[in-house]
Amino acid sequence: MLKSLPLILSLVPTLQPFSDFSLSQYFISYITDNNNSFNNLETIIAQRKLPTFEKDGFVFQYTGCERLSSDSIKCNFVVNNKQRTRPLGIVREETRIIDSAGNEFIALQVNLGTKKDNSVGILNDKVVRFAINQIPTKAPMNGSAIFRGDIANKIVLFDIYTGDYHIEFRPI
Repeated sequence: MLKSLPLILSLVPTLQPFSDFSLSQYFISYITDNNNSFNNLETIIAQRKLPTFEKDGFVFQYTGCERLSSDSIKCNFVVNNKQRTRPLGIVREETRIIDSAGNEFIALQVNLGTKKDNSVGILNDKVVRFAINQIPTKAPMNGSAIFRGDIANKIVLFDIYTGDYHIEFRPI
């Protein structure tokens, strides 16, 4: 396996630039985790692009997805607030990913900072759970969504729903 590493490293310059830290972090996790395959490594590298989306003074940045087990994935993002401190909620039942095989997966859990999806509300006449947190001005806050199922290697859409709008990331 280590003999193939120089070949993989030679392919990296054609991809989006990485910091030394982020690149080494993913190669180290690949080398030390015997459950990974070259396809998973390719997926992690392809998804390291960091698109951003701004809506209503909130700036969302996709920071990547990681495989937690053979049937679960965690997708991460960061929210920055350009305006005054105010609340933001992420709706679990409307946050989803779609894989390259066309399968849709709804989030099992969403988090925003230290807040989990423990809040309950009504959205379009149905009961939903959401994570709500106060987003301070100009201070980044991490968020994530966990998905479970037979997820193909490539995620083509990560769609976060706030109750007011969709934030659609196309990581590859």
